[in-house]
Amino acid sequence: MSHPDVLPAAPRTRIRWLQRLAVASALAAVALLLALVWELLPARLDPNRAAPAAPAAVASAAPAPRDTAAGDACARRLIEAWQRLSPTQRRSDLDLQPLSADALRCSASQPGLVEAHLLRLDDGRPERYLHGETEDFATPEYLAQARARLARGGPVDLPAPSGHFTDRLHAVPDSQPALMLVQRYAALPVAVAGASAAAVPQTVPAAVRQVQVLLSVLAVGLVGMVGASLRWLSRSQRDYQHTLREEITARQGTALALRSEIAFREDIEESIGVGLRVVNRTGEITYVNRAFCETSGWPREALIGVAPPYPFWPQDQTDRLDEHLHVILAGQARPDGYRVPFARPDGTRWTAQVSARALGSGEGWILASTDVTRELEDQRRLEALNDELRRQSSVYLLGERAGELLHKISNHCGACLNALDGVQKHLQAGRHEHLGEGVRIAGRAAQHMRDIVERFRPWLRDEAAAEPASLRETVADALAQESSYAAAQNVVMHNGVSAELPPVTLDRLALCEVLSNLLRNAIWAMEDTPITNRQLSVESYVDEEAGQVQIHVRDRGRGVPPALREKIFERGYSTRSGGSGWGLYICRHWIEKLGGQLVVTDNLPRGADFVITLPLTPPAPPEDLPDAPTRLPA
Repeated sequence: MSHPDVLPAAPRTRIRWLQRLAVASALAAVALLLALVWELLPARLDPNRAAPAAPAAVASAAPAPRDTAAGDACARRLIEAWQRLSPTQRRSDLDLQPLSADALRCSASQPGLVEAHLLRLDDGRPERYLHGETEDFATPEYLAQARARLARGGPVDLPAPSGHFTDRLHAVPDSQPALMLVQRYAALPVAVAGASAAAVPQTVPAAVRQVQVLLSVLAVGLVGMVGASLRWLSRSQRDYQHTLREEITARQGTALALRSEIAFREDIEESIGVGLRVVNRTGEITYVNRAFCETSGWPREALIGVAPPYPFWPQDQTDRLDEHLHVILAGQARPDGYRVPFARPDGTRWTAQVSARALGSGEGWILASTDVTRELEDQRRLEALNDELRRQSSVYLLGERAGELLHKISNHCGACLNALDGVQKHLQAGRHEHLGEGVRIAGRAAQHMRDIVERFRPWLRDEAAAEPASLRETVADALAQESSYAAAQNVVMHNGVSAELPPVTLDRLALCEVLSNLLRNAIWAMEDTPITNRQLSVESYVDEEAGQVQIHVRDRGRGVPPALREKIFERGYSTRSGGSGWGLYICRHWIEKLGGQLVVTDNLPRGADFVITLPLTPPAPPEDLPDAPTRLPA
């Protein structure tokens, strides 16, 4: 329990330093005792060893007389340098370094000069230590004598309060508060100042005794320090071991509670039907749940610790899926997720709806995968049915009308189902703030299906039913119809039509079908576009002077060459494999019935821009075109 490896670093360091302090104190005490013995034994064995030094030697050790003129010159230089400094520079240690260096040079060149300070005359506090740091001059008597003598003119000499130094005082002119420069000189020994040679031998034995007493006190103090250190060390180790046992018991309880919490969370994660993966910043899989293993067919052991490319990636889709993963790891994942193909160990493929969310620690991502293979198959069957109806509509006009009705109803039904499915997912996820939009789309799609049935007869007569409609809501309906196809192709759609536009009188259903057809064509045109650049937008511009509104459907696909910009609107011409050649022809036909125009231009730097121009006021009823079909193929 008390093994050093389990001790925290701070207490281990404190105990280690206590051990070092005890050893060092013991060694120092032994050294001082040996020095004390060395001092005492020679004096007892040989009294001549303790004899004092000769007076000549004492005199030779005395400091040389000071050079007052040179010291005053140094003081004047220091005062001038101080006066040249600004108040800000006087508080900066960096700016005062040259002044301190000059004071140090003066002290080195002047015999006996040991210190230099700037002192306040009012309260005796140091303004600046230039050289040395003694503080025995701030007495009221000393300051009173200094002010009195400097008032009569300076510089002046004044004994230091301690009696061991002689101070040379220089007034600093024009200083606020009043300052004086104090140069402190060491006082001459008594023997050099005039004591007789007979008095010198009396001082040396006393000094020896003082040294001996000092060594004895230090030795005893160090021995006491050793004992105190050892006692403190023992107590610290005992207290810390007790604290450590309590900490280990508490951590064991915390670990048990944490294991219970982890087991509870794992049970929840294993019981849900959504496949979950956790990847770190490099893309390595660190966790998968049971639902993902069952859906993908890969065991957990084959996925944990695997870096991309993953084994469930189809070989022909590796580059595309690697691009998806890099977008997610870069923090640019789309909120609605991606639809990507995965492969099982037996080679069968399934389509997953993948959404990403960052971990709270910021060390990776949680990827949720849902199998949408059956949903896509249903959508393909619906599209195949629409294609069959479209082929039959080119032969029988009545079949064309019926196919048109079924197509419209199925589109709005799909939009309604998608919206309700989104509402269900938001309810399951607890995102109640998104429910209103899904309910609104579902209600609008149901209303549109009702409108289609009510207005079936005017459509059979190839007539446009004009009514005031919101252009933004009409665009939103078209985007909702193609949202499933856009999600399958990983295309981001944006409704840039202003909500402040006034209602436009037009056939809302016809314009919605035209926009839906243009959106589907734009999504198909971006199959070769990089995933991060698959963006589709619908925007509007109003020209009140001309009484027109323009709707721009912009994609970032392959674009339309100038030579084909009129040919693509011809009946029977198509640039896509399996296309009927009727879609854009019917789109232009209905826009012209609404009194507008439909053209295509470039969307720089890449893509196509289909521009619909409509009048703000209802046009006069146009003449029917005898050969104009009314079906809007997807």
